[in-house]
Amino acid sequence: MDTYSSINLDEIPLSSPSRLYSLKPMGLGTAAIESMTSFIARLARAHCLKVGDLFTQVLFPILNKQYTNNIMIEGGNGFYDWAHSLNGLTSNAHEFVELLENMTGNSGLGNLTLLKYRHLIPNRRLLRRKKCWCPNCFREMKDEGKDIYEPLIWTIQAVNVCTRHNVELRNRCIYCTRSQLMLERRSNPGYCVHCHRWLGSNEDSSTKIEEWGVVKSISIEQLIFDAKCSSKREVIRNNLVRLVKIISNNNLSDFAMKCSIPKSTFWGWYTGKNLPPLEEVLRICNKFGLNLTDFYCGSLAFNSNGYVISSRRERLVKRDFTSAPIHEIRKKMRLLVIDSQKEVLSVKRMAKALKCNKKTLYKYCGDFCKIQAIKHKMYKSRCKITRILMINKLVYRVFLQIIEKDGLPTAKRVEKMIGQNAIFKERSIRMCYYKIREYHS
Repeated sequence: MDTYSSINLDEIPLSSPSRLYSLKPMGLGTAAIESMTSFIARLARAHCLKVGDLFTQVLFPILNKQYTNNIMIEGGNGFYDWAHSLNGLTSNAHEFVELLENMTGNSGLGNLTLLKYRHLIPNRRLLRRKKCWCPNCFREMKDEGKDIYEPLIWTIQAVNVCTRHNVELRNRCIYCTRSQLMLERRSNPGYCVHCHRWLGSNEDSSTKIEEWGVVKSISIEQLIFDAKCSSKREVIRNNLVRLVKIISNNNLSDFAMKCSIPKSTFWGWYTGKNLPPLEEVLRICNKFGLNLTDFYCGSLAFNSNGYVISSRRERLVKRDFTSAPIHEIRKKMRLLVIDSQKEVLSVKRMAKALKCNKKTLYKYCGDFCKIQAIKHKMYKSRCKITRILMINKLVYRVFLQIIEKDGLPTAKRVEKMIGQNAIFKERSIRMCYYKIREYHS
């Protein structure tokens, strides 16, 4: 007992328990490190929760942001439409990294995102909204008894090839042929969110793999694996200035022409005003035999092994050009705004009706556009109130019908009789149901 009496328990560091499981991210220290959206889906699965319930019942109330509170009240898919940004370099990714680190006790969850490149790579054309995966990778994970997860590299738009198996990434389920968002209410890595079938099927793909796709994937894998990239924005500008000096003897037009980039676009990168997208940097590095990781680290080590010729992807923009005189458009716009029956039209639909570009309409008819936008918003608000009142009346009627049949009017039973799933996701309808249930209890 004398031995144990000398122990001072106050000196033993005790870590506070985390509110969620301290789930370990997969692929740490490799180029196949897990993505944040995949980690969230696995975290929900570890707690026997749906992803949607994890957000609405746990994460959103603690985060307590206006946009997440609106999602909880109104329901809808607004959050999941942009959930791919949680893998990126925006403030949303930073907020959820901090939140999940505090709730799980894990540190370094920022490595599951691209936040470390936020000063080097712009968000434009960086991440894909919908999932891509390698079925062979899923199958290997399952055969080896590992947790099924989705690597961060699969979320990057420029990556279309799995270099491990030399196959093109798949973006649709082979059973239901549907695509899926990066994160959804029922997301489960390795399984289709729609038909719930296994995505690691043995079906062989006969698609020919392009060499440029392989080069891009290998370069980005090296970039993700390397953690020594610079955090200074000036590195990109300095490298481009040095490249123009070496390749074109300070002739900016000549360098832009060699890279098939518009001079005005390249000028924005050259002066440091804008950052070049990841795929454009890949093309430039590939063109002159540079290593992508070295470029982002501030080094220009030319490779003598040659390069693969790649062309710049043309941006397809569909524009509605204005052909009518401005005074005629303004006159027609005024008549449309005055007409009370036209309040259902949004400014976008008005521009289409007038055969005019929306930007032109706002430029020369800005006052009318603002009036119409307010009218359209009020109209949509009235439609929403009317719809909620109708659903509430229907809920009440169905509730009474179930009671008359000596049944238990649960939320699922009410939804089934109405024939609409998840109507209680909207707070106003859910609160109406609670009041009806309390009144008849």
